[in-house]
Amino acid sequence: MNAPLLFLDVDGVLCPEGSAPQHAVWHEAGADSVWWMPDMVKPLRRLRETFEFVWSTWWEERAAPVVGMLYDLPGMPYLLISEQFKTEQDLESDFPRGMFDWKVPAMAKYAGDRPFAWVDDQISDEAKKWAHERWFEQGIPTMFHRVDPRVGLRPDAAELIEMWGDAVDRSSGPC
Repeated sequence: MNAPLLFLDVDGVLCPEGSAPQHAVWHEAGADSVWWMPDMVKPLRRLRETFEFVWSTWWEERAAPVVGMLYDLPGMPYLLISEQFKTEQDLESDFPRGMFDWKVPAMAKYAGDRPFAWVDDQISDEAKKWAHERWFEQGIPTMFHRVDPRVGLRPDAAELIEMWGDAVDRSSGPC
């Protein structure tokens, strides 16, 4: 049985935005310098026991050596968002109902019929509607969790996501 997927953004989720966000520490890495939250290492480790993680970020392959190293997230695959994002017309032709939500088509393609959760700071109402239809009309559990980009993902939210993933993993049977 495959674990549910967890699509994880970087900016605003694991790396809060703004000047000196609460709970965050500055990591100097040249052009890829970021705020990060050391108190999220353990909650993310717990989530990895339930989910198969996938980077869902413009960082793509650059996420692992910087953000992955900080949070002890080795070996995560990533979505090729930049390859699909050529024009709105290209995106519309590859996605039902022409939804122009730049990460959802890549996640939908990657996940297929597997359950997944997505944690991001930018989730449109249209994307939420798509997730609702995916779950309640197609029977594929789908959860989108939006975080405040000034705060990022916090331990209490990670715990709720973990509970959702545990419930899906136990109830969905072979994925």
